[in-house]
Amino acid sequence: MLNACSVYTDLAFHALAFIPPAQDASGVARASSIHRPAWIQAAREHFNPQSYWPFEEDAALLSRLCANPESALAVQQLPFLHADIPSFLKAARFDIHSLADGDVHMPSLLHEMRRAPREAIEILRADMALSARAFAREHAEHLGPFVDRFCVHNALDFDQIAQQLPAFSNVDIFVSATLGPHGRALNRSVVTGINLSPWVENDAQDTCFWGRVAHEISVIAALAKAPDASWAELERTALDAGEIAFFNSIVYNSYSNWRATIREDSLPKKPAGANLTTAVAQCLRAGRW
Repeated sequence: MLNACSVYTDLAFHALAFIPPAQDASGVARASSIHRPAWIQAAREHFNPQSYWPFEEDAALLSRLCANPESALAVQQLPFLHADIPSFLKAARFDIHSLADGDVHMPSLLHEMRRAPREAIEILRADMALSARAFAREHAEHLGPFVDRFCVHNALDFDQIAQQLPAFSNVDIFVSATLGPHGRALNRSVVTGINLSPWVENDAQDTCFWGRVAHEISVIAALAKAPDASWAELERTALDAGEIAFFNSIVYNSYSNWRATIREDSLPKKPAGANLTTAVAQCLRAGRW
């Protein structure tokens, strides 16, 4: 089934949407960026300024700080570090090196983030703390109901997909109001944005939604088979395995639509190995890894 992300997770993706990749950014930094000018403009038009002005003020600085891959990947962990706004605000009074495992939702991410340069992480955490309460009010009025409607509207689609592709039942799928045309995978959880406006009432469909979900499931399966692979190797393997596993399936049109929107120039031209790609594709078809 589809589940709504926490308000905290949506806050973190909202924050990351304001950070443009720097001109000299690494390939990883560019590929991991979820910068969305359209979302920034929508926030200016519909939100209380308190919910976004700290991100606007620090966007250029954070862009420079996140040009290196270590910082770029570290800030992308923030959406998963806490379970909710209250626990985040309690922890935000301290830097990440002063936090205990019990202060966060996922201690393993805390340990990873401590190995990265701290400046970008701490600036973004401070900006999120300044915006959190105002954003939570906007979320309750606009974003939460939007995601709830989307999940209800697509519940039947999920049931039909899961019957044909058991891999979709083997993960927890969360829907974000602020991630837009992007997706993320962590452990056995997939987070996928909605590339529609919460403020426009129409019958439009996000034709890439299930394709994004399918790819993030492929990433989880690839990581299970190759836990030591680099980010770029995992993405390449997931793309090639997904093309095999989802071909002619109920999600293939959406998967093809989604793949036509992405850039692959920062990825290896070839997978880490044909055997790995085949193994991941078999896992996706069987629905277990």
